[in-house]
Amino acid sequence: MLDTKNFTNRSQKQVFTNFEEQELRDLIKECIESTLGVTLSQPTPSPATTPKPYYTRNETATLLHLSLPTLGKMTKEGKIKGHRLGGKVLYKFTDIEYALKEMRVRGN
Repeated sequence: MLDTKNFTNRSQKQVFTNFEEQELRDLIKECIESTLGVTLSQPTPSPATTPKPYYTRNETATLLHLSLPTLGKMTKEGKIKGHRLGGKVLYKFTDIEYALKEMRVRGN
């Protein structure tokens, strides 16, 4: 439903309209596209905000705020799953997230 109120301010007419957020975003996008004659795409996540699929032991320990021996102990106990690749142990981001949630639930 469109709710419009008109107010006059120094000979300029201002219109205040209640839109849902997404409706307003779509309207602004449509106006920009028609004015500039371009098509705006959805923003792609920056590499800084997109997690890597695998992390090294050092990176995982840092993310979980653990020492390397504690991370090794947790891996042996099955609290976090490590994946051997050659001579390295790598951790999936999803496994790190799961371990972090479990640590919060258990209060460890």
